[in-house]
Amino acid sequence: MITYEWLYVVAGAAFAVWAALSLKDGRWGNAAFWALLALSFLAGSHLSDLANGVLVLALVGIAGLGGLKRSDPPTTSPQEREAHAARLGNKLFLPALVVPLTAVAGTLLYNYTPLGATGLFEARRETLILFGIGVLAALAGAMLWL
Repeated sequence: MITYEWLYVVAGAAFAVWAALSLKDGRWGNAAFWALLALSFLAGSHLSDLANGVLVLALVGIAGLGGLKRSDPPTTSPQEREAHAARLGNKLFLPALVVPLTAVAGTLLYNYTPLGATGLFEARRETLILFGIGVLAALAGAMLWL
């Protein structure tokens, strides 16, 4: 059964990757911030309220004391980005449409077909879980396409 907890695992893993990338860039404050946020998502339901509160205070402390810095990675020029966007046009919005389409169509299919009897998704959390699946599908599709 796919539960709501899996969404937290996916988000926590994404934050952990972001922390590793920040660490690779030498941005220690960013790495600590994203690592603590990943910890909160990955282990938050297993930690006490006090521990979660300390995590939040640490996040506020890092952000409030200026520990977050902006990265300046090498990228394309504005002219290259404009040409790429002009070539793709409105098709750039297709990945964004995958998310609600997956959530709505998936929920309807799951709730009004025999698929709902399988118990694949946690009860009353189908739409949110399918929304998360839609985000992953849109991200994968955009990465392959672009």
